Amino acid sequence: MTQTFNSGIEVPATLGKLPPFPLVALQALKALSSESNSAHGIEKLIAADVVFASSTLHCANSALFHLPQRVLTLRHAIVVLGRERLRCIILTVALQSFARAPLGSKMFRQWWRHSLATAILSEALAKASDWDTSGAYMGGLLHDIGRLGLIVQFPRERWKQFVAMAEAPTRAGMGILEIEREILGMDHAALGAAMLREWGIPQELIVAARHHHEPEVAARHAPAMFVAAACEMASRLGFVALKYPRRTTMEELISCLPEETAALLASDEEKLREAVETKIQSLAAG
Repeated sequence: MTQTFNSGIEVPATLGKLPPFPLVALQALKALSSESNSAHGIEKLIAADVVFASSTLHCANSALFHLPQRVLTLRHAIVVLGRERLRCIILTVALQSFARAPLGSKMFRQWWRHSLATAILSEALAKASDWDTSGAYMGGLLHDIGRLGLIVQFPRERWKQFVAMAEAPTRAGMGILEIEREILGMDHAALGAAMLREWGIPQELIVAARHHHEPEVAARHAPAMFVAAACEMASRLGFVALKYPRRTTMEELISCLPEETAALLASDEEKLREAVETKIQSLAAG
């Protein structure tokens, strides 16, 4: 995969440096998107990968998805969860494999925690507005995949230099995409959109990844508008993928959201942070 950005720089095959996106996950996501595929066929597909199947059941039973009853088999999970919820779980398990891979480090753990927190908050915002929660969750989970691509694209020392430069007070007032393009020659939103397109991810999730730092654009699309606000909320609650002088205010983000989300946005931050942390830790356990 190559992708040419506004700077004219052609990015090499970044995906080759990442652990492969689990094939079983791509197949299951595709199968779940078609009503013509039976529950038995989907169960058989996932069960073919024993480790992935086990991780799927663990994820389904975590506090992250707060099921009313424990599911013990894949067939039970498919019946209880429904296809859209199962898609969220499969995507979560697939992306978690990146955080657990040998290339794992503090940078990757921060990326994973931020992505998961954004997914949780995006889903909550969508639910408060009576929008599609599955799309909001998946959009939040995938929104920062381009940052993962940037981390593996550059040597660790180069990345550390970038972080130090991005955090410099002299860049206050600059957006993170502008900072990345100035220092690295590319930005994580554009790279993320290219990666998701390569994986065959639905267009609305690609839009959320491409515009999650552009609230005025995200406001015209769902789930992008929820993802943009959730990304900022996650960082402000302490689930930070990268520290840098923040330009967008919560007031600007709130103005882009439906009025129904006001109560959630006005929630006690400490309680909200604890609730998100509990869900993240429940997935990490076991």
